[in-house]
Amino acid sequence: MDEAHLGLRDFDPDRDSPFLYSTWRNALYYSPLEPIQDADRFFSEETKRIRKIIKDGAVIKIACLDETPDQIVGYSVINQNSLEFVYVKRDYRRIGVAKLLLEDGFKEVTNCLTKLGRDLAIKKKLKIKGEENGREKESASIPGEAD
Repeated sequence: MDEAHLGLRDFDPDRDSPFLYSTWRNALYYSPLEPIQDADRFFSEETKRIRKIIKDGAVIKIACLDETPDQIVGYSVINQNSLEFVYVKRDYRRIGVAKLLLEDGFKEVTNCLTKLGRDLAIKKKLKIKGEENGREKESASIPGEAD
């Protein structure tokens, strides 16, 4: 699979929301920076947080195959110059999907990261919202904890 067969399209809430919500919440739940004690509370809070990000006008790009635009291979969510989340299906990683999704750029990444997301942000020397020099500020929150 190469990048030439991939396309981008706008987010369609009616058809894309179930995939976006489930992959975003599951990625944070199953690869947390800190252990999550209360799954019900975590999923409820994350659903509310994602809903608010979308409602606030986040730019959501969907990566799909040119010949089957309903098959999502990845997506990015950028809210006010902050990368909230990027997801690429395992079979489509390392072929440029994330690069395609993030071409417009952003100034910082959210502090709600998976282990992999945090490692990549540090490796790429990206500013993590709520952190200075790789250390949490007092106001930074951990996924799954109430703000």
